[in-house]
Amino acid sequence: MTMPTHEKSVIEQRQRYSPIQFDKVLIVGLGQLGLPVAKYVKERGFDTFGYDISTKAMERAVKIAGIKKAANFSEFDIYILCVSTHKPEDMFSPQIDGLLDIADRISREAKNGALVSIESTIPKGTSNKAFELLNHRLHVVHAPHRWYALEEKEHGVNQLRVIGGVCNCCLRLGVQFYDGNSAGNGEKGGVEDSSFSSLSSSNSSLKSLGIPMHPVAEIEIAEITKVIENAHRYLQIAFAEELYLYCQANNINFPELRDALNTKWNVNILEPREG
Repeated sequence: MTMPTHEKSVIEQRQRYSPIQFDKVLIVGLGQLGLPVAKYVKERGFDTFGYDISTKAMERAVKIAGIKKAANFSEFDIYILCVSTHKPEDMFSPQIDGLLDIADRISREAKNGALVSIESTIPKGTSNKAFELLNHRLHVVHAPHRWYALEEKEHGVNQLRVIGGVCNCCLRLGVQFYDGNSAGNGEKGGVEDSSFSSLSSSNSSLKSLGIPMHPVAEIEIAEITKVIENAHRYLQIAFAEELYLYCQANNINFPELRDALNTKWNVNILEPREG
């Protein structure tokens, strides 16, 4: 049986890797996450375009960051997906229909071999669903976002991140684009691939985002990393709030108790805040 051309394309790239010169980037979703990403990508010298179903969000990106409005989804080297992936009425319930719709559109308009990076928080298995929609002819990575608006300088777009790829060739291209170094932050995580060792020298003249990355061998690890990060954070917040309420009910000075507890090296009680 003859193998379809689009499947041949990706399989051949799996077998031999050479760095690609990325230049034209499309950020899909220009909200709280996507706009800072678009600004950062543009600052790194990439030809940066944006797309959002909200006219207001698109206009804001053009005005604030000088992002160009994408007329279509064709001829881009990179697609960064920053769309909402939860139900509007319940942020704890995943809803990935919009993301998969975007993947379907990319599959119809994108050139072979482009890189699709999903930065949105997604359930396990979503990246592979997107890869199937893309007919296996584009590379897919998941690089879950880490960004804190209140401390953007220290914890903005450019902080240590996790990245996984559907295939090894996807992961190599993802590390090249995000990190530009051989294995992200000098580490390979669970990745055992000799081709990473040659990336530093070969990529020295190529543009990248300069973000330190921690590659993982399975993309499912990257997917659940963000979900667990969020769950861990919510548990920390909930514990601090319950402790604060206990102190109020029992006439205990919470700030003093918190300071005392946090003198232990492996304890970090958060400061409860309204909301």
